Amino acid sequence: MTFGDITTQRLDGVLKYTKVVHPSRGISEPSVPSVQSVAKPSIALHKTEKKNKSAKSFLSIHKDVWLLALSLFTWGFGLGLYNNIFSIVAESLGAKEGEIAFIFSVSFIISTLSYIPGGIFADNYNKKLVLLIGWAIGTPSALIFAFAQSWHWLVLGQLLYYVSNFCMPAFWAHLLRFCDKHNAGFTYSFTSSAFSLSMIISPAIGGVLAEIFETRFVFIVSFVSFFISTLFLFGLENSNSMENPNSKTSSNTSHNLQNDAKNVQNTNRIEKQSQKKSKLNFEYFKLLSERRFIAFSFIFCIVTIVINLSKPYLPLFLWSEYKFNYAQIGLLSAISGLGAVTLQIALGRLSDRKDKYHSIALSVLIFGISYIILVFSRDFIVLAFAFFIMGAANATSSIANSIIGMQSNQGSEGKAFALFNTITGIALSISPFLGGFLYSQGIFMPFYVTIFLVPFVFFSLFLICDNTMSRDSRDM
Repeated sequence: MTFGDITTQRLDGVLKYTKVVHPSRGISEPSVPSVQSVAKPSIALHKTEKKNKSAKSFLSIHKDVWLLALSLFTWGFGLGLYNNIFSIVAESLGAKEGEIAFIFSVSFIISTLSYIPGGIFADNYNKKLVLLIGWAIGTPSALIFAFAQSWHWLVLGQLLYYVSNFCMPAFWAHLLRFCDKHNAGFTYSFTSSAFSLSMIISPAIGGVLAEIFETRFVFIVSFVSFFISTLFLFGLENSNSMENPNSKTSSNTSHNLQNDAKNVQNTNRIEKQSQKKSKLNFEYFKLLSERRFIAFSFIFCIVTIVINLSKPYLPLFLWSEYKFNYAQIGLLSAISGLGAVTLQIALGRLSDRKDKYHSIALSVLIFGISYIILVFSRDFIVLAFAFFIMGAANATSSIANSIIGMQSNQGSEGKAFALFNTITGIALSISPFLGGFLYSQGIFMPFYVTIFLVPFVFFSLFLICDNTMSRDSRDM
């Protein structure tokens, strides 16, 4: 869950396959009558405008974007307290490599299955309510972890946590209301980076708490953080796609006319619900027939496997092979969180100015470099640098979601996010089993395979996505 009033710009209610143009390319250059008299003032003015745009980017962020970011921050803080020691806790409760893989894979499968109904809820019901229900379901999972007597209880807690991911299509769809085609990458990366920002301090705090107290205390603090995260969502605006917010009866209308108006509204609402329900399957099949959507989903499945292949076993690797303690593992994770925030925002900005697919490719390449350092150095300072640039992997999902959001039709954003997350979720469910098998063959094996796959993903994003998707976008 694991995230000025700006409205989405659309033409005739359709945003699909809108050509994303950098502002400098979309505005014609003014004529320059004299190089001597105009050149220097123009450069100074250009620099001033860039500074003003940078300041406005933060000042014009909508209240709901801030609330979603704060909610993601506090949720991520709770998750970060225990996330990097979870596999170690599972091992201490009797779980072996295959059983650790089972815990993560079953959780990801449940999460994947929740996205399709989550997309339906996001497009047909109040997104704020969907988010509140999702957050409320996931919050008690930390208490189950706290009082688990065997690794089987961890499965129950993980199921409860990951089934709550059904609300994430509503999260991204609600966020899309406050984006336009020129700032989508920044807005999504800004919101997602709040989650990464929480990872700067929470893993280190969790590691220290685990060293001083028992791990049960860490999970209880996580529960409190999840609860606070839920409270932020109460401040969101209501966004119900089934109703027109401007369709209100006048307060001074007679009682009979009010009843008639309500009856008409109820009839129209029922008709709209019936029409939308009959279109649900059609819209999903329509998305599956879109070449660019399927091609990008397939490529991002490979990206997901590469990033998550060894991720569940990284703390175990540091614990058993490098002999690091809870505090050291937590500190490295905190450094990774700092890198994630820095690189996520930077790469999000780059994706708005340049090509989004190339930005994802760059993120994967930086991630691969971090793994090369990881397996060839045991020095803590060197590993700290590796974990810092490892945070680049966090930018891939936020940029991918911005691509899906800006290419989706109005009113069906939730289903687009849901289908995309379902497809990539299958890859996410497979990766722990693959990683567990490789880990059982040799403790370094999943990291070697990850390093081997990175160049393939990098060049695939450059060649396939550049030739098929980016070219099509320019031709629109």
